[in-house]
Amino acid sequence: MTYNEVLTAARGQMGPCKACPVCDGRACRNTVPGPGAKGVGDVAIRNYSAWQNVRVNMDTICESGEPDTTLEMFGHSYRIPVFAGPVGAMQLHYGDKYNDLDYNNILVPACAAAGIAAFTGDGTDPAVMEGAAAAIAKFSAGGKVTKKKDLGLMAMSYGYVYVATVAMGANPAQTIKAITEAEAYHGPSLIIGYSPCEMHSIKGGMVNCQKEMKRAVECGYWNMFRFNPALKAEGKNPFTIDSKQPVTEEYRNFLLNEARYSSLTRSFPERAEKLFGEAEVKSVERYEHLLRLKDLYAPKAD
Repeated sequence: MTYNEVLTAARGQMGPCKACPVCDGRACRNTVPGPGAKGVGDVAIRNYSAWQNVRVNMDTICESGEPDTTLEMFGHSYRIPVFAGPVGAMQLHYGDKYNDLDYNNILVPACAAAGIAAFTGDGTDPAVMEGAAAAIAKFSAGGKVTKKKDLGLMAMSYGYVYVATVAMGANPAQTIKAITEAEAYHGPSLIIGYSPCEMHSIKGGMVNCQKEMKRAVECGYWNMFRFNPALKAEGKNPFTIDSKQPVTEEYRNFLLNEARYSSLTRSFPERAEKLFGEAEVKSVERYEHLLRLKDLYAPKAD
C-alpha cells in the first residue's frame, strides 16, 4: 500500500480520529477524544513543533556501506531508535474496530518482529493492564533488566525517616512491632510490606498468600528490617535486621511457585535460566549489604 492508500483506509476505520496527514493535534485541539489536551489545547502542537528542531546529521564523507541504526537501551538492542507510543481507550478515540486488548495483541508482536519496543496504554478497566502484561509476556522477553529502586534504602538515606520492611505471613510479631514503632516515632514513617496478589499467580491460589510471604523471606527474595532513628539518640543501633540468613537453595523453587515467573521457563527457557541465576546471586548480595549497613550504623566505641 502507498502512504495515501493507508490514510484513505484509516479514515474509514478510525472513528472520531480524522487521520490527518500530520498528527500534530491541530484538528482535534481542545477536544475529547483527541491528543489536543486540556486548557488551550496546544500540548500536542507544541510537542510536534519541538520535534521539528531535532535533526540527524549524516556523515557523508565515509566508506560506502549499510548504516548501523541499532540502539542499545534498557539492556537490549533495538533495530532502529523508534518505539510505539502508548495508546489507550481505543474505542473512545479511534472507533469500534479494536478494543484495548485486541490492539495490544496486534501491537506487541508486531513491534517485537520489527525489532523495536512497544509501549502499551492504560485505562480504567484493570483488564487492560492485565492484557497488556500478558501480551508482553507472550511475545517478548524484553522487560527492563536493570534492578528496581530500593525505596526503603532511599528513605533511610535521609537519616530522619522511620523505615521498616515487613511480611506479615513470615513474622506477624515483627509487623506489629514495626507498626507500633512507626506510630510512636516523632517524624515521617514508612512501612513497606510484601503483598502477594492475584497477578503473581501463586500455585494453589491466594489462599496461600501468607505462606508465600514466609517462603519469600526464607529464600531471600524479600528481606525484613527496621530503621528507627530514635534509637540512635539513645546510643543504640538504629538498624535491625529481622530476616535470618536466607536459604538460597529454595530461591528458584520460590520463583517456580508463581506463574508470573514459571511461565518464562516455557516461553524463553534460556533467558529464564539466566535471569533466575542472576536474581539468586542478587538476593545474596542484598542480604550481605544489609549486614554491612548494620555494622555501619552500630554505635562507635569510645
